[in-house]
Amino acid sequence: MPNQDSGAAKIIEPLAKFQSKLRPQGKVMIPIYIREYYGIQDGDFVVVIIRVPDESKRVRGRIFAVAKVYDRGVFTIPKKVRDKYGLKVGDFVEILLIDYILVRSQLESKVGPILTPKVQFNEIDESSELQILKKTLN
Repeated sequence: MPNQDSGAAKIIEPLAKFQSKLRPQGKVMIPIYIREYYGIQDGDFVVVIIRVPDESKRVRGRIFAVAKVYDRGVFTIPKKVRDKYGLKVGDFVEILLIDYILVRSQLESKVGPILTPKVQFNEIDESSELQILKKTLN
């Protein structure tokens, strides 16, 4: 019988990982196949880590965000964050989907209080990213 604890590091993965091109007003789009798979619709919230790459595609910044999803799976990276990293229309960012809150499901089930998350964007470092992934996905 194989040893259950091989001592190998456990790989921690987000629910989804994808690249998105920055659109006007800092909008990024969650691909339709991801929205369909998780049932994410307009008005829902996503918990994501946004990785900002440099010219050689290495991560030069990370942002932990709770964002509201709008028409066609779009959420907005605030101007303050875009300015800090010099992000402009056409630049790519990498998105790690950590969690999501389906507002419609909460309304339909009428169980407990309705959660209305606060939209937030906070700069984090690599170790914080790892801690968030471990905490959220375990």
